[in-house]
Amino acid sequence: MPISFPILPRLVKLEILSNMTPFELFALSHCSKRCTELVPLAGTKDYQYIIDLSNLTIAIRAGNFQQYTFSFNGTLPDAFAISSQNPILELKTYLLKFFDISALNKFAGLRFTCKSIKFPQELRIENSSWFGIGQLCSAVNSSVKIELHGSLLSIEDMSLFLEKWMAGEFPNMTTFLIEIHSHRFNSNDARVLGMQLPIWSLERTVTKRYFDRFYGWVVDGTIIKNVNGVSAVLKFHTDSPNPFHFMVLA
Repeated sequence: MPISFPILPRLVKLEILSNMTPFELFALSHCSKRCTELVPLAGTKDYQYIIDLSNLTIAIRAGNFQQYTFSFNGTLPDAFAISSQNPILELKTYLLKFFDISALNKFAGLRFTCKSIKFPQELRIENSSWFGIGQLCSAVNSSVKIELHGSLLSIEDMSLFLEKWMAGEFPNMTTFLIEIHSHRFNSNDARVLGMQLPIWSLERTVTKRYFDRFYGWVVDGTIIKNVNGVSAVLKFHTDSPNPFHFMVLA
């Protein structure tokens, strides 16, 4: 005879949930409010999500390093009950809220105005042409690690950011590592923080840091210190494969 899942012993529920795929967990969450509240017991908070909104696919990396991919074949599933005029953006908002996403990759194809939001801990954007200096200054107050590719941030933008950091204008900064690849980093003639580009160490150095579950490093960086006595390692070399590296030291 059928047994109500929510009334099973906790250990039994944990065993069942830990063996369910994200597909099955999603279906379970729509059975009842009590089932929705049980889904996080499967460890969904540790999931990492790669959302490709241009192709309507979502890849989920579970805690056991397995990866599952949702593909909507050009249409959104009825289960999401999307009814707004911007279904793709609503899909993204739903997933952020439901699964407590810790990593988000944005690909080309989505255009929207980014308002003040809490960014995910690990922020990696493949096509970040929309991501301006204002978003960067906001993201450093919630993200731990930021990696931007295809950026349009300029040398002047990064100079402004570094000047703000040097002046101690990010008292609630949570980010320890920033890596930026920009189409506008195209000159080594500019000056940043009074230093001529490129800014790097002539001595071969590798500075490493562990921060909770995150890890970062900067090769051939130079040490700088702000007005609050906080040190960071900076490498800004526009001819380098990794032109802008900034890592706050413990």
